[in-house]
Amino acid sequence: MRRMSRHALALLVLLAVAAAARAGEVLKLRNGDLIPGEVVELDADGVLFARERGERLRVGWGEVLPISRYELWSASLAADDAAGRLEVARWALEMGLFHQARREAQRCAGLAGDDAPKAKELLAEIARAEADTALAEIDARLEADDVDGALDEARRYLRIAPPGDDADRVRARVPDLLERIERRDALEREKAEEEERAAKSGRKQAWIDENFRAAQAQKREGEEQSIDAFANLAKGNQTRARRALTAAEKAFAGARDTFKRVARTAGPGETTDACKREMQDCDRRTVTLLGRWGTMEVENKAWRRASDVVDRGLRIDPVDTTLLELRKTIDENWIRRRVSDITNASGHESSQ
Repeated sequence: MRRMSRHALALLVLLAVAAAARAGEVLKLRNGDLIPGEVVELDADGVLFARERGERLRVGWGEVLPISRYELWSASLAADDAAGRLEVARWALEMGLFHQARREAQRCAGLAGDDAPKAKELLAEIARAEADTALAEIDARLEADDVDGALDEARRYLRIAPPGDDADRVRARVPDLLERIERRDALEREKAEEEERAAKSGRKQAWIDENFRAAQAQKREGEEQSIDAFANLAKGNQTRARRALTAAEKAFAGARDTFKRVARTAGPGETTDACKREMQDCDRRTVTLLGRWGTMEVENKAWRRASDVVDRGLRIDPVDTTLLELRKTIDENWIRRRVSDITNASGHESSQ
């Protein structure tokens, strides 16, 4: 008998899970586990779930993917339960599940009763919140000099957003993003042409030396901005600290790019080895300042801002322990904050 390929085996697993889903539900956990079965009971703390084999398990919502909680909750409601649909729509909105929130609000709006006008108001709130989230992500990407990511976020949002004033707010940002990309690409072309001219004219070494010094100067600027940022953090002046942290991050990123370009032009040798060491140092310093920045935002319970900062650091060093701990704290508390907004009328923490 021939051995089954990985692809075929994966396909069978997916088909089995799909078949189980048709028969009942699938509980999707944060650790990646998929548990077919049926919901026995749902409450504010978690779900009592019956496996297909018969045994029951109690799972807290902190272990369940938000999308799975939505699916189980929505499936438990009667088709004409307008109040229930409205409640799950509000919860999905708080969790950032905009598509699911809109679906439930539309279902509620289509039902007769007192909740229909509330659902229409909620639809406007969902559209506004989804646009605000997209704009915040665009700004965060630009803050990290990731203009391509900012444009991708705008396009992703506009592909799925309903037409209206809120979508127009995001659409209005696109021309500026395209212009930024055009300017950046033009600058890159100029740098490449300058590099090529220097090589052809016999000025290659002079170009290498000049740009190496420029990269070192930009790195020193990043170091100075870092010192200023950390000093302001110690004083409690967070506005100035953020400004200096942003400047330091951009300086280190610019220095790294120039060192990389010099290394590419110089080829194998001492200069390239020096550039690689400098690039590693830029990365190390950037990860350090993003760790300090992320810690500040976590202490402020500014979960969305903290998430953006930490993710930028993890793209550089995916195994940095400080950033990974911050990521865990953000994931645990951001969700808890959103759920508490619905289940507890007292107290509110900013997600910005």
